[in-house]
Amino acid sequence: MVLLFWVFVASRTLAALDPETKKPYRIQVVLRVAPNRVFTPLFHDQLQREVGNRLRLAFGALAKIEVAREHPLFSAIDTKGLDHAVETWDAVSGRATHFVLVDYVAGTYQIRTRSYDGMTGLPGPATLPLRSPDRTGVAGAIAQRIESSFSPVGTVTEVDKMVTLKLKGADLGVPLDRWVKPGHVFAVSRITQANGKQRATRVDWALLEVRSVADAGVLHCKYWQRYQEDALTETAGTLGYRALLLPTSPGRVKVQLLDETTLQPLDGVRLRVRIPGGGKPVELLTNRDGLAITREHFPHFALVRVLSGDAVRAQFPVERIAGRTVVARVKLKEDRESLAALEVRHSAWLRRAYENVRISFERTAELSALLNQSLQAALDAAKKRLPLLEEEITYLTREADQLTRHFRDKKRTLDLREGEQQIAELRAQAKALGEFIGRVDLALKDAGPEKSVGLVQLSERARLLQAEADFAGAIRVFEQLRQIRPEQKEIQDRLDRLKKAWQTHGKEHEAARQFFYDVWPSLDVPGLRAKLEDARKHLATCKAAGDRLTPIKLLGVNARHTVNLKKQLDQLKRTDNEDNRNKAKAILQISAGLLRLHQDAAAWIGATKK
Repeated sequence: MVLLFWVFVASRTLAALDPETKKPYRIQVVLRVAPNRVFTPLFHDQLQREVGNRLRLAFGALAKIEVAREHPLFSAIDTKGLDHAVETWDAVSGRATHFVLVDYVAGTYQIRTRSYDGMTGLPGPATLPLRSPDRTGVAGAIAQRIESSFSPVGTVTEVDKMVTLKLKGADLGVPLDRWVKPGHVFAVSRITQANGKQRATRVDWALLEVRSVADAGVLHCKYWQRYQEDALTETAGTLGYRALLLPTSPGRVKVQLLDETTLQPLDGVRLRVRIPGGGKPVELLTNRDGLAITREHFPHFALVRVLSGDAVRAQFPVERIAGRTVVARVKLKEDRESLAALEVRHSAWLRRAYENVRISFERTAELSALLNQSLQAALDAAKKRLPLLEEEITYLTREADQLTRHFRDKKRTLDLREGEQQIAELRAQAKALGEFIGRVDLALKDAGPEKSVGLVQLSERARLLQAEADFAGAIRVFEQLRQIRPEQKEIQDRLDRLKKAWQTHGKEHEAARQFFYDVWPSLDVPGLRAKLEDARKHLATCKAAGDRLTPIKLLGVNARHTVNLKKQLDQLKRTDNEDNRNKAKAILQISAGLLRLHQDAAAWIGATKK
């Protein structure tokens, strides 16, 4: 088994991403002040103004400051809490957002903050609450917290024995060595392009250690990684890599080991922790909670080896952030660790396939809405969408081939059927989209009377409504077409076939359809767990009634549920406690049940196409 912390590669220049050395940072502060009579309109105005003024003075030309009182994430913050809402946010933008919650409790002003960097898609670490006995100190406390937690962003521009990182805003005349010094570490995000939008995904268990800082804001870094497969390479769909400075500080290293499969703490496992580049390693044993804590203080990060006898089962870099326990899931069996990176990659591939199916269903609804405006608007949107969809299909297919090859090299097999099923759905949607473009293009070229164009709009809208599983809506559109062109037998035949296929047979069948259209889409994780058996029974009812239309709705909704479950599972794996372990186990059980349901429905629908 080969375990590497750093890998020599041939020198490569990465140029797809702009380092933005001449552009200032965009810092958005979002204030959420609790309803309380002490917070007068004057207080709101003064707080917004003072926070903005203090930050503009502190950052100067380095950053543009915006202070807002509204944000789309507020609803998630209200329902799920600040930390959960920020940690599950996945927006990519050119802005760093600092959420600030202000309350007044027991005569004290209480302030909670959490940040999110849009360029890397990474949330800042959880922070301790601030308290101020005086309202005049609130703005200063907020501004000081934001200034002290500022994290420069770098872009990887060259990969050799060392990695070259160029800092955003480095050419604005503001020294960045105030924040970045040798020994500091950056988290790494892989920036990809999908469906015309950028996505950012952290490269887990990978850090860039700053070895030197040049005057022009150029950093020379050493790249530490757990998995050899996470080399900083230009793969399909990858635009490049950005990195975010982590708020590390010297202190004790805390590591908790969990079994990758059972999620249970690993007791009595030997660890070896050392400072990169020198020093005697520290030997530790995990306790019954899987926890190991060094007595010695380490600087900004440490290297951890997990041992089984004399064999190294895993090794990874660990950033040293105050108050944080690093949770590592490991496989102690021989050769299992070497597969871990590929399994993570397979999971990411599968999630991306499902997400593309979800997006395709949404785009179909958007196309249907555009048809109400004009054929040309719908045609333009379809022509823009089709190459993006084809690009995603190409990427997913190529990634599947690479995964198969990598697993074969390790003498392992990989079941890709779940993802291949989603790719097949995407191919069908791409084919339908191409046919839509052909029909509408021809209709516009042969456009005659306005009435004729309107008929084409209605006909295409009926097709799209069927594609998004709105069969009742499609029937209504076909009835409109029949009234306009009663002489066209084809319209009547299509309407009759759809009505027959959509007809319900008894109250149980009606209840099953109502469940999949009204109940199933709105369920959260506990709801899915509670209703999964009901879904299986309702699908059986649809099959007994010969209904192959209602399950189409199920497939579209399942794609969205699967994406959400995978996102939540990824988040739960980053922190550990008994509650999170139980939630993760529940999600794994739900996901398995959802997959069986999805495959059953897909097989039933597909039987009519053979």
